Amino acid sequence: MPRVPLLALALALLLAPASQAKPCPHQPGFACSTLTVPLDHAGRVPGSVAIKYAVQRHVPASRPVLVALSGGPGQSSVSAAESFALSLSLALKRYRLVVLDQRGTGGSGALDCPAIQREDGLAPVVPQELADCAEQIGPRRAFYSTVDSVRDLDALRQALGVGRIALMGVSYGTFVAQQYARLFPEHTDRLILDSVVGAHGIDPFLLDTYLRMPRVLREQCAGGACAGITKDPVADVAKLVATLRVGGISGPTYDRSGRRHTTRYDSADDLANILIGADLNPYVQAGLPAEIHAATDGDTALLLRFRRPTAGPQTNLAYLIVGLIFVTHYQDTP
Repeated sequence: MPRVPLLALALALLLAPASQAKPCPHQPGFACSTLTVPLDHAGRVPGSVAIKYAVQRHVPASRPVLVALSGGPGQSSVSAAESFALSLSLALKRYRLVVLDQRGTGGSGALDCPAIQREDGLAPVVPQELADCAEQIGPRRAFYSTVDSVRDLDALRQALGVGRIALMGVSYGTFVAQQYARLFPEHTDRLILDSVVGAHGIDPFLLDTYLRMPRVLREQCAGGACAGITKDPVADVAKLVATLRVGGISGPTYDRSGRRHTTRYDSADDLANILIGADLNPYVQAGLPAEIHAATDGDTALLLRFRRPTAGPQTNLAYLIVGLIFVTHYQDTP
């Protein structure tokens, strides 16, 4: 029996998952499959991770590949495949779209830390919750850095049998795309970056975020948009922060069923989380100048009532793996 060259055998093993692809549930334009990659790409620790990915169907295989990366870290890209196809429709006249759930997200071994996952969007994550999450995941948490995801991405490139890939990233996905280009420049076609995280990652103290917050607040009120509400939204925030530092604010609120609750803002961190989160929610952003100014005048009802819809419900594990955010940032951040 003739010997099969080792290179050919390795390539066959890499390409095997693509031949098992099936139409993705609820996304008929894509075929879903999995690719098994090492837990530790350096080979020192045994184990593997099954990476779920999806390839655009009914598109010539000869087209170059464009990989779309979601944010987080923790968001699934496979579940957003059709959405990416819509937003990238012009680019897809030239490219074939591929998406993957990065390790620890979606269908790629989602990391679940229930205590953190069930918190609302404004609640601070305290050290004990982080310690419990670390203990639950165990030693394998050391292999959920951005570099690990980048090496998974290159394994997928090899499995697809292409020499170069273009990368489109949103938010944290832009950071992954940039790190891929730094590690594998010879395999990078081009980058499309939306809501960019800088190449050096997130400032661990969020100083860059706070530095820009006054500009964003003033832009909300530009052109007389806050006339009759406030003359200086930045001064209002500073005044409210001073109040929150003294002891927070609290008062009665009512849910949609008419039940009475006591709602609190315990610290300035709660307000910071609202201001940062509002960047993704134009409805929240539009209401903030009036609510903050009223609170500085002693009328906290608007701001208290606003906390529940701003915080939102418990985050669904299928949408965002909250624990992975902390696991990855811990590995990435000096």
